[in-house]
Amino acid sequence: MKNSTILLITAAVFLSVFTLNCSKSAVVDIAEAPTFSNIQTQILDKNCATSGCHQSEADASFLQHNLLLTSGKSYKNLLNVNPKNISAANDGLKRLIPFNSKKSLLFQKLLFDGKDHNWKSYGSLMPLGNDMLYKGQIEYIRQWIEAGAPETGIVADVSLLNDKTQSLLEFEPLKAPDVNDGFQVSLSPFEIYGNFEREIFVRKPLGNMSQVYINKFQLKMRPGSHHFIMYGFRNLNNLPNLNQVRDLRNKDNSLNFETFSQIGNHIFYFGGSESNITFDFPEGTAVEIPANATFDLNSHYFNRSSKPYNGEVY
Repeated sequence: MKNSTILLITAAVFLSVFTLNCSKSAVVDIAEAPTFSNIQTQILDKNCATSGCHQSEADASFLQHNLLLTSGKSYKNLLNVNPKNISAANDGLKRLIPFNSKKSLLFQKLLFDGKDHNWKSYGSLMPLGNDMLYKGQIEYIRQWIEAGAPETGIVADVSLLNDKTQSLLEFEPLKAPDVNDGFQVSLSPFEIYGNFEREIFVRKPLGNMSQVYINKFQLKMRPGSHHFIMYGFRNLNNLPNLNQVRDLRNKDNSLNFETFSQIGNHIFYFGGSESNITFDFPEGTAVEIPANATFDLNSHYFNRSSKPYNGEVY
């Protein structure tokens, strides 16, 4: 009995020491790690390779982007691979082009504005539904790309990963056009609840007293949006109330059938998924808008965090 007790205590002590040693070996010094390794562990794993996004082929969004960013797969899935986004592909971008951040969709998808932005519609800003990356993280990725985007080696300033400067310090609304040049409609700030996918509709008047022809569309909205669409109506005798916010989903995530039933009355007019875009119609073309038109403004936001934030559209 005594020998048995001694054996048990010895085993317990050995297990404790073994666990401690494993814990120490798991600590990674980012100052000594390769730049891409840090991008994987400090940025992609925490913000991109998450459930519902770029973690698995089973993610709901996978068919849209066909991009896994998990460890061991992300590099080959990025390097010189053509993007699924048609606009980006037509502009000659690839997911990642060494020495060229301007033509790397990975980098462009992180930018709301600034000198490095291509100012084109390449889809939703990333990470969708989470806080934007810090300026230091974005610059770390830019330096890595401009250094050739190697899979091994240290080529970017690792201190940038400690820079917690917000990349979007303050949202500035889109400036309204001159009264003789155009019209502006907007959605005032509205709450995107934590861990929720909020999609709303609000019918608003354009403000045109006579028939007009629109040849330019500008859109600016707070990050986190999947899309914004301006819908017209097929049946003008069956319209929702003006300026009333109608949710597609209730707070318990159940479908709001009254709002859903009105979707069949929609006609697409304008829209986009980029947070900050300008679209000029080809010369000689325009969209005809009847006098006293009203539009259903449709805004769709994701929030994958527990902290609420506001959506806003101009």
